[in-house]
Amino acid sequence: MSEYHVASFIAYTYPDEQAQVMSRLSELSSCDIHGDDGKGRIIVTLESESQRGIVDGFEQITNVAGVLNLSPVYHEYCDETN
Repeated sequence: MSEYHVASFIAYTYPDEQAQVMSRLSELSSCDIHGDDGKGRIIVTLESESQRGIVDGFEQITNVAGVLNLSPVYHEYCDETN
């Protein structure tokens, strides 16, 4: 069965570390940055062919130096029947 998952999150960091954290996040192949507020909040998404891939990406992001918290916003799952 073919699956597709997309999930969005807000990554929190200290405002003075935001540029460095965004640079580190951009190095992760599974993570896309969609915006920030300049106050320490960064909007990111993960895409994967499995739920495990989303979990792995979540763990990678939380292990990035400077990420204080990662809050889920949205998750969508589609299979070949959707």
